[in-house]
Amino acid sequence: MRTEPWCPTCILPLTSRVHERSVIWSCGRCEGVFLPAQELRTIVAEEAEPRSDDERRAAMAASAAGPAPDELEQPPTECPWCATAMTRSNYGGDSGVLIDRCDACGIWLDGGELERIEAWAEAARAGMVARAPSPPRSALGSDGAPRYEEFQEVTMGSRIAMSDGVSDGLLIGSVVDAVLTERSRRRREQEKERDLLAWAEQQRSSDR
Repeated sequence: MRTEPWCPTCILPLTSRVHERSVIWSCGRCEGVFLPAQELRTIVAEEAEPRSDDERRAAMAASAAGPAPDELEQPPTECPWCATAMTRSNYGGDSGVLIDRCDACGIWLDGGELERIEAWAEAARAGMVARAPSPPRSALGSDGAPRYEEFQEVTMGSRIAMSDGVSDGLLIGSVVDAVLTERSRRRREQEKERDLLAWAEQQRSSDR
């Protein structure tokens, strides 16, 4: 165990500071932060300094897009305190922010990720909706609808907003199940709509 936490990216000592009434450790170079899981819960729950509407919308857009492929391929991050390999998970199950956790010591967030998590949680509690980027015009059918299902709207309800993303192995089973159930329901509705459109087109063709 080290006598002080070090930045796993810059290999420099972290310094303590206060963020919204909570004490965290941060790197002066890359702006990454390290904090106990309970402090992250407190910061997210209290909204001591609410994020702007622009930040909330950006967080919802990032949630819809999901983590970047290169983030998923990064090797495990070393814990700033004990230097053991940390576990990486998507905060809240669907925020798009990958966090690194050491069960014994705390959570490492890259620069800007703490603010993104705050904005995402606040937006979810406010009932904002995460939308995937609009598909290119070439991907649209004659009725203006996307030809594929990747571009869909995901509602971030209170069940997601209330999950802290850092307990029970970071992914709360009931929350994940709720998201998957909602997506499955929307997929079935889309399939029914396509079947109805295809049937109507067949009827029009037979009447000609």
